[in-house]
Amino acid sequence: MTYGTDRNYCDADSHIMETLDWVSSHADPSVRERLLPLGLSKAGKASYDYINAQVERVKDPVKTAEINHDVVRGPKGWSAFGAFDSAERAKALDDLGFSKQLVFSTFAGTQYWRHQDLDVRYGGIRAHNRAMAEFCSTDTRLIAVGQISLADTERAVLEIWECDEEGLYDV
Repeated sequence: MTYGTDRNYCDADSHIMETLDWVSSHADPSVRERLLPLGLSKAGKASYDYINAQVERVKDPVKTAEINHDVVRGPKGWSAFGAFDSAERAKALDDLGFSKQLVFSTFAGTQYWRHQDLDVRYGGIRAHNRAMAEFCSTDTRLIAVGQISLADTERAVLEIWECDEEGLYDV
């Protein structure tokens, strides 16, 4: 049963639950090894193991079939249908009946946002924005929300132009 049926619904607060390599896989080689690990507070390795198990779940059609419907009442976080897989997210939007969905990252910024080396900070932001653009490119209903740091105004302006080229602000 579709959740939103009697009008156009736009979801303004959805999040990607990033995998451990979500940012680094989109980073330039000069920055990739200097990014911090995904910061999940003190949960550490147990959380990493859990995330990796969910990545494996996406590859298993039987386990996926158990959760690919009724996303409102289904699992949440990394276990949710469409948490980090864009094809699943599109199907989840069908289930929800949403016309559009703003998509934010969740923990990605912990890898670069406060880094003192601005090359790493802006490299991480660039990787984040590439990852967002890629995730949301599979369905026009998904609207990627990029990041910009104002610590260096010249780099901020360049990143705005890059985001525009990637289609992050096309609605």
